[in-house]
Amino acid sequence: PVAVKQRRLQELIDTFREQVHAKNVEHEVGRTRLVLVEGEAKRKSPQGDTNWHGRTDQNKRILFPVNASHAQYTSMRTHVRGHDGVDDGDDDDDDGVDDVVGDTGDLVQLVPGEYAAVKVTEAKGHTLRGELLWKTTLSDFAVFESS
Repeated sequence: PVAVKQRRLQELIDTFREQVHAKNVEHEVGRTRLVLVEGEAKRKSPQGDTNWHGRTDQNKRILFPVNASHAQYTSMRTHVRGHDGVDDGDDDDDDGVDDVVGDTGDLVQLVPGEYAAVKVTEAKGHTLRGELLWKTTLSDFAVFESS
């Protein structure tokens, strides 16, 4: 019967969504991801900031707010303990990795097609939400990730 088919399909879809959400919460929240910026999202953040969206290196959709200065971010260089041979003591969260400590001094505009480092803060179904950390390149992010 059609009603049984629809019920079973809905059960399958619900189970799949629950599994995806649980996996995203477990494996994505708290991680810093390389994001290919796609542009402005249709909706604003709850704080009124413009949301931007992109795809992570795992091809997951991610939303992140950009404040009122509208995409003006300083291009950041990352320094990690042991990578540059200097322990500058900026490991504020005691995770063994120095936090971002320097910048190039250049103001850059975040535009679609570029890469950004985004920290995943929340998982909602198939969509992640995050916080924009800095604009980056593939090679700079690879150095950051390998350290």
